[in-house]
Amino acid sequence: MGTYNNGITGSFNGRVGPVVGVMWKGKSVVRARPKKRTAPLTPNERRHRAKFALVNNFLRGAISLVNYSFHSELLHQSGYNKAFSYNIKNAVVLKENKPFIDYSMSLLSKGDLPKPESFVADTSESGKIIFTWKDNSGRGQALSSDLAFVALYSEEKNIWLGEEKVAERSEGKYEFNLPAEYGDLEFQIYFGFVSANEKESCDSVYAGAIVFKK
Repeated sequence: MGTYNNGITGSFNGRVGPVVGVMWKGKSVVRARPKKRTAPLTPNERRHRAKFALVNNFLRGAISLVNYSFHSELLHQSGYNKAFSYNIKNAVVLKENKPFIDYSMSLLSKGDLPKPESFVADTSESGKIIFTWKDNSGRGQALSSDLAFVALYSEEKNIWLGEEKVAERSEGKYEFNLPAEYGDLEFQIYFGFVSANEKESCDSVYAGAIVFKK
């Protein structure tokens, strides 16, 4: 049962005849009522759905990060939408007809800011990662005030760990300490910069995988 608000020119919610009224991004939207499908999925449709579920599962724990690190000027497109679109097109590979994430091809941020130069993620010390880079402020759009983020993903537990806005580009170093309860898990490591006003980002850097020892 659907209801009209403020007459025919107003919004409505729910189902009214062949259409459905919903609120999307604060606006009233009318959609055709979906038809019930009876035909079985084709192999291509099954692959597409599997890829969609895979990328959604991968990114949903990093929503707070990608919503500003994939900043979009497009109306009604969130950073998450933009990150999802990029990663499903560029970071999914098929092995024996099953989709997998190629973590080296995935991005957690994307933009025109210069990446860190002479970047190193030192994982030799137990329970921590020491990130170092050369301050390249002034090159291109790089500013000394650009802020670093660190993001780590465990496929086994399907969790993201990390920290946002942790060090300025000019500092050239940041030390990340892993909580002890996550020892013995493999994590994929990402690092990047976002401008202080959150309007610009660099393409994130993939720093490989690490298994932390307890």
